[in-house]
Amino acid sequence: MCCTFNGSDGKDVYPDGKYDVTSASGVSAMRWGFLSGKRKIVNARAETLTYKFDGAFKNGRGIVKARGFYEWSANKQKFYYTNNSGEILLCALCRRDIDGNGTRFVQLDFLGGEQEADGGEPYRFVVITTAANMSVSPVHSRMPLIVSADRADDWLYDGAFARKLLSSEMPTLNACKCGSANV
Repeated sequence: MCCTFNGSDGKDVYPDGKYDVTSASGVSAMRWGFLSGKRKIVNARAETLTYKFDGAFKNGRGIVKARGFYEWSANKQKFYYTNNSGEILLCALCRRDIDGNGTRFVQLDFLGGEQEADGGEPYRFVVITTAANMSVSPVHSRMPLIVSADRADDWLYDGAFARKLLSSEMPTLNACKCGSANV
């Protein structure tokens, strides 16, 4: 699900790429994907988010702005999804420090000195996904959790609203079949 976004600046963003994220503390560039041993987790299911990433959900909700996102069908056909109104999509995410507990992760090197893990980048994020609605389900079973522009602050600051959004119906999107790697 959601291996590529077309950012609000028109550039495609891939997992492990840097992306501007809006959170309660402002806008900052973060890397896409939580590190988990040798694995990278790029998406988090809305249905299990509060169980698997509860700290990130409570303290690290954010939004990534995108013109659209790409999905591939089972037969490898690429589709590009956009907002019906043509406006920017606000996709819900959770961010966390790379150690996952709200403090900057510092590793001890073999000589006992400290070094910042992950090149000194403190935050990473995952895109929250939910069951696909009727506009996306013919191509894929998952889609990003979309936040309406008039409820963005509620997503960032209101935990009760955020929990309710996790199980809400998503807006209908436009789908465009792509004939090549470029839209």
